[in-house]
Amino acid sequence: MNAALIGAGIAVFAGFGSAIGIGIAASGGSRAIALNPGKEKSIRMITFLGIIMGSACSIYGLLIALIVIPGQAANTSLIGAGIAAIASAGAAVGIGIAASGGSMATAKQEEKEKSIRMITFLGIVLAEACAIYGLLVAFIIISTNEANPALVGAGIATLAGAGAAIGIGLAADGGCQGIARQPEKEKSIRMITFLGIVLAEACAIYGLLIAFIIIGNTQANPALIAAGAATFAGAGAAVGIGLAASGGSQGIARQPEKEKSIRMITFLGIVLAEACAIYGLLIAFIIIGNG
Repeated sequence: MNAALIGAGIAVFAGFGSAIGIGIAASGGSRAIALNPGKEKSIRMITFLGIIMGSACSIYGLLIALIVIPGQAANTSLIGAGIAAIASAGAAVGIGIAASGGSMATAKQEEKEKSIRMITFLGIVLAEACAIYGLLVAFIIISTNEANPALVGAGIATLAGAGAAIGIGLAADGGCQGIARQPEKEKSIRMITFLGIVLAEACAIYGLLIAFIIIGNTQANPALIAAGAATFAGAGAAVGIGLAASGGSQGIARQPEKEKSIRMITFLGIVLAEACAIYGLLIAFIIIGNG
């Protein structure tokens, strides 16, 4: 078994999500310009940013693949480096969703373009950050140059960022669409959107934290793979947070009279979804402590 080649093959899977994210951003931009040709310049800027940042995610995977290919066949750590690069797949999808939502909202509500653009850019930047987390961990794993199976766990831990980026994109998209539909409720919608984005990003940071702890552990303990896997709960949690925030923002926009009830349901959904990520984090700490 050549671990280096396996890691390289896994790393380029980042291109799978990258292509989807690029397509989502391009589709949203095209539809937005058709809807409001007068805002073509602003929409093109958002669309091009989404496409470029989404495309960068595939390059991250390609870069890691090219670096690990010449590595030692017996170095199982390189599989972990390849896995870490997969975080870029989810990041690109999240970027595409945020860019598409920003483009469509700009076309529908010109007066709130500044606020919409701020949410869109925040979503794109933080989704891209999730790809950077994976890239950073991949580089650190490669630099250790040792066959440590525990480092596969570090790579797996960063996959929380894949779901986090998608959740961030969903929250940003819902916030932009909500403001476009009901600009009078901008303040309430922004609060829900920012909460969703921040807590989704936190799920990626949980994974990054566990990855760093595993890397810093000098023991070649295969049990630490389980610690990395435990934090993958954060991926699903972040997507759930994004869906809850998106639904809450659009719900308030459609029915402002029921804002209090919608907000209560949204916050409950966000908090309990975040709790699922914390459960995984807790188990990861326990595994590391017993390892």
